[in-house]
Amino acid sequence: MNQRSALDLLETKLGRQDEANTMERLVSALENMPLAIAQAAAYNKKRWPRCSLEQYLDKFEESEMSRESLRKSSSRKEHLDTLVSINNLAVVLAGRGKYKQAEDMYRQVLVIREKVLGDEHLDTLITINNLAIMLNRQGQYKQAEEMLRRTLAIREKVLGDEHPDTLRSVSNLATTLNRQGKHEQAEDMLRRTLAIQEKVLGDEHPDTLNSVWNLADSLESLGRKENSIELYKRAVAGSLATLGSEHPETLRRQRELKEFWSR
Repeated sequence: MNQRSALDLLETKLGRQDEANTMERLVSALENMPLAIAQAAAYNKKRWPRCSLEQYLDKFEESEMSRESLRKSSSRKEHLDTLVSINNLAVVLAGRGKYKQAEDMYRQVLVIREKVLGDEHLDTLITINNLAIMLNRQGQYKQAEEMLRRTLAIREKVLGDEHPDTLRSVSNLATTLNRQGKHEQAEDMLRRTLAIQEKVLGDEHPDTLNSVWNLADSLESLGRKENSIELYKRAVAGSLATLGSEHPETLRRQRELKEFWSR
């Protein structure tokens, strides 16, 4: 039904003429549907003049807004509940070494989080970081670097240069650069990060020690073994003091330090 016919129907069913703009707004809100117009007219006619057509329209629009808000809220919750399940599955797959499957799961989570939470939400950035880790473990360093640079740029903007999550992003990016042979770039980033971590987190914080180890790795790759050995030793000593002798990270670093001496 076109608008002119819809207006005629409304006037006929009301048995009176009302303010033209209000009538046009109402038939438009009802999408010119004859049954809806007839029902609205019958409701208003029965209650007129206690309830004007303007008042009816206001209540109708308010009801529609509430329903739309509820729909969006329910949809948002459904999306968030779904991504928690997918994310948990990705964590399990990654733990089992099934990196490609975990990557696929994280990509699904990322699509939902970008849609529901936005590009700069902290949970979205965590997902991008997790996806980059999966790419790293599959040797897809270029893609991982792009993701980590994106995460770093947003974290610097949203959280600031000295936030632990920002510093963690720098460290992760430096690791990826090292794996691509970009050791000088990695060294610059790690020295900057390490200086801030020592100031903000302390010398023996796990994140600080991780940067120490990664910096040692960069220096070794650049042929500066004397500098790297001191940093390797520092990282191992810090791990023993803070994590304990049985912690997997301590054991890994001790093992790799022995390998360093044998090279």
